[in-house]
Amino acid sequence: MERQRINKLLGITKTGKIVYVYSLYSSGASVIYFDTISQDFINEQNDIETVKEQYGYLWQETVARKETECSLEEFMWGILADNRANGGYYLGHDDSYVHSIDDDDKKRIADALKLDPDDIVTFNFCGVGAVDFSTLDLKIIFDLDLYNQAFEHEARIREEAE
Repeated sequence: MERQRINKLLGITKTGKIVYVYSLYSSGASVIYFDTISQDFINEQNDIETVKEQYGYLWQETVARKETECSLEEFMWGILADNRANGGYYLGHDDSYVHSIDDDDKKRIADALKLDPDDIVTFNFCGVGAVDFSTLDLKIIFDLDLYNQAFEHEARIREEAE
């Protein structure tokens, strides 16, 4: 089997990760994980004290290399400004694959999590990789047919390997 691109919303794990089936291929399946991001989270991440805590080491390294004479606070405000100018919601935000999530999926996710869709500002890409569907700890399954298709696909692969 050649890789079959799926890219569909599957469910939400018990830890709150959004799961998309990315593709099925001859040796298994891959999924993409996302987190929902609220405005409150963005505000917290952009708080100057939080930024200093998380990224102060960059200023220290830059000062050590004699590449800045800015104070820690000036340096952090500069990093935040650069990030915003480049479209970032907060430092460390990864919007890879976020285009996979359309408005209908966002509404389904919000409903399942008992959130107003407007409370989800964006999503954060958490990772992509091979998955064993028999151990995927889903709290909510949006597409049971897709789950069964992926699970059966894995079962066939295991049978062929034996």
